[in-house]
Amino acid sequence: MSDICLHVNDILVVLFARSHPPNTFHWAICVSITSKEALKFHAKETAGHWFFEDNHVPQQGLLADPIVSASIKIGELKNMSSLDDIQGLFKNIPLAVPAVDAAVEPRFSCRVWGKEAVRQLHKHGYIYCLDVDDDLQRKYMIDSLNSY
Repeated sequence: MSDICLHVNDILVVLFARSHPPNTFHWAICVSITSKEALKFHAKETAGHWFFEDNHVPQQGLLADPIVSASIKIGELKNMSSLDDIQGLFKNIPLAVPAVDAAVEPRFSCRVWGKEAVRQLHKHGYIYCLDVDDDLQRKYMIDSLNSY
């Protein structure tokens, strides 16, 4: 294992490669809770039904897993007591395309949820990201994916 480790309280947007459909990614927000473990927050689809899920991910699940295509630090929690607050914030995100994405997202997906999660983190002062599409997708994610 390399010397790379998680930094406690980091807030990350993580893209996981999917095999079906090919060349697509599963979006999640992860918060490192120790140097060896993070909490993964995401919208997940099973049998055509979307639901919110949060679960623990070991360090190797973020740092050494070959399906992790990009991991971008977008902020950090001031303290771990904020973790319960953002967990509640994420649970309350509707599993539907928000009005702000209606023109560009034809249907709900984990990406739609992830973008809204970033907007909510900004709205509630956890991070600074005025425009998810420009600041996150175009500047960070595209550059990261092109570097592989």
